[in-house]
Amino acid sequence: MNDTLLRLSDLRQLGLEGGVMLYLQDGTVAKCRPKFAAIQKKERKNGRLVNVEEIVPFATIFQAISVVKRNNLVIARKFVQNNQSFLRLSGVGYHRKEKKREV
Repeated sequence: MNDTLLRLSDLRQLGLEGGVMLYLQDGTVAKCRPKFAAIQKKERKNGRLVNVEEIVPFATIFQAISVVKRNNLVIARKFVQNNQSFLRLSGVGYHRKEKKREV
């Protein structure tokens, strides 16, 4: 079962591959980058609305992620089991690369 759960290292790999959006529980959408997530916000500066990118580490945002998508394909979705929430890989759009182990 552990091989079907999304990890922080998977988010970093998805950020390297690009085109991944993280949908949070509060309705916010974040763009997945190799080392962090970027949330687009609008702020007022000198009386004008300016688009600002807020940088959020994966570790702080991980519990709030509900869906991970790339090119309209659902890569992972949140599910709850025994009062614990997990992100389960859907098997479409991303496959974890196996590390070669020397014996």
